[in-house]
Amino acid sequence: MVAILLVIVAAPAIPTTVRALIHGARTAHELRSLPPDVRMRAIFGWQHTIAQDVAARVGPRDSVDIVMARPEARDLAVLSAPFLAPRPIRFFDGMEAWRRRERALFFRDDRAANAPNRSAPAPAAVTVVLDPRRDPPYFIVD
Repeated sequence: MVAILLVIVAAPAIPTTVRALIHGARTAHELRSLPPDVRMRAIFGWQHTIAQDVAARVGPRDSVDIVMARPEARDLAVLSAPFLAPRPIRFFDGMEAWRRRERALFFRDDRAANAPNRSAPAPAAVTVVLDPRRDPPYFIVD
């Protein structure tokens, strides 16, 4: 009885799963002849490219400021941060906030890890400015 119920519940997902597996296999086959850095950019997007450029300019312990020039840059900013770890990373909403050293506020919880730091952060070793209107959508300020 349980087996029949499991088949009834799982059967509709099989075609979707098979299509996704076929698409993944085709993508992997198409990317196999490309150089590793091109493959990484094709899979992870600009986030990986930004991290590679930053890593070439600063050490593994140097801090990085990420300036979101437009609200649309927030996705690119938060998705780039894991590639920059373990460096200290700070986010700023625009160049004016960066000049004032006023950090971006993604969400606020005074009890959480993002509790407001009362002091302004010191300048970083490198600053990445994200602007989705540009191609590429970033530039680095040393």
